[in-house]
Amino acid sequence: MIINKIIFILIFFLLNSCGYNSILKNNTSDFSIVSIKIQDRNKISYKIKNSLSNYVGLENKSKNYKISIKSNHIKRITSRDAKGDQKTLELSISVKLSILENQNSYDKQFNKNFAYTDRANKFELRNYENSIIDNLVEKISIDINEYMSEL
Repeated sequence: MIINKIIFILIFFLLNSCGYNSILKNNTSDFSIVSIKIQDRNKISYKIKNSLSNYVGLENKSKNYKISIKSNHIKRITSRDAKGDQKTLELSISVKLSILENQNSYDKQFNKNFAYTDRANKFELRNYENSIIDNLVEKISIDINEYMSEL
């Protein structure tokens, strides 16, 4: 019983002192987003808009941005088997971000790729592709947050 308490206390101190800090919950940014314009109506742009919504309308920030988002995704076959059926695929997501601050304009392209194998069940394949898109969009959103913090 006393050994369990000692182990618990050691684990607690190790985890507490490791300095873990969440990237997404760190709201020490010095920018605010005035408006977000989506140039195309697809799921990727709306997910990025939702991830940036935490920065909309913040007061007392030194930088105020107007943002325009344009995104697309491409699924391509990278290899085929002997019968000619698709074997491996690659999903590419591209996001063009345009930022306007006062008289300054910034444009940046964010790209993420992921290669995967085909599934026999097309329903499972579609669900897997949706989870890949969600993960890639989350990574791009983190990159966008870091980019805007560095401006």
